[in-house]
Amino acid sequence: MTAAEMEERGISQNVLTIYEEQVRECVCHKEPGENEYDDRELEMITMVMTLNKFGFGAQEIADYFCLAQRGQETKTERIRMLTRQRRCILDEIHQKEK
Repeated sequence: MTAAEMEERGISQNVLTIYEEQVRECVCHKEPGENEYDDRELEMITMVMTLNKFGFGAQEIADYFCLAQRGQETKTERIRMLTRQRRCILDEIHQKEK
């Protein structure tokens, strides 16, 4: 699947850029700029999109994927990252309610 096809599926250029620059080489051992994405990459790009919508920055997304590459031993740290971001979102919601 090409970048244009990804965009047709609703995946923004911003998400593809984060994936290309922060995740792809580390996880898939492909160089940034290779034009085709396989099904495994589509799953990872979807996760990048989710983390991005959840408020993670590019570096945090890269850190999350690096931890994930190390397997189950990093599950607790990844849950901490998600929980920390959840708290930030809830704090922001509570501030807006005031």
